[in-house]
Amino acid sequence: MLDLKNKQYDMETLRKHIYQVSLTEILMFQKIDEEFASQFILNPDYQLTPEEEEIKMYDVLSHQPHLDKMKLIIMQYTNPTKYKHLNFEVDSE
Repeated sequence: MLDLKNKQYDMETLRKHIYQVSLTEILMFQKIDEEFASQFILNPDYQLTPEEEEIKMYDVLSHQPHLDKMKLIIMQYTNPTKYKHLNFEVDSE
């Protein structure tokens, strides 16, 4: 299990463990980029708990102030989800 509160992980590691970690904890304790925020944090396909379903763009921008708001908006509404069909068995090992 990843220690999201005390260690920083690259986004590839976070992606590989996406089904084993809380999106809320990623948002609060990890430094992510616009692509990761759009593809995972704001993607309903990965929001598995009621708490995660409540995450909105405002929350992302509040917890990740380094993100470019316009870039995030453009990515959120124009990019197809390239990780939409992650294999749970393979990606959660």
